[in-house]
Amino acid sequence: PPKATATTTAPGKSEKPVPSSSNVALSMFGMAVSDLNDLRRQQTRLPMGVMIDEVTENGPAARAGLRRGDVLLTMNQADIANAVQFNEAVAKLDKDRPAALLVWRQGNTTYITLRPSAAK
Repeated sequence: PPKATATTTAPGKSEKPVPSSSNVALSMFGMAVSDLNDLRRQQTRLPMGVMIDEVTENGPAARAGLRRGDVLLTMNQADIANAVQFNEAVAKLDKDRPAALLVWRQGNTTYITLRPSAAK
């Protein structure tokens, strides 16, 4: 009888985190974001949003009071579903106008006005 061979190839599922933040938000606002992982969603009980992973010292985000670990829920009253969508929305912003962000921090939400670095 022919030998049975077991295949050990799993469908292309990688546990490696894929950086979903682009240079757009970093250059314009001085911050980098990523999707909320399952644990963070469970801890915060937030159904959507992106987490700030990095804030450039003295950049627009830092001057506005944003911190690493904050969760961005909306931008200009539009829900933020994930980091890719956030970065696409940032790329379309008018660089001369501030953006209104709804930010979640330690159970509290607040609006923060963020001025792009291109604004004078």
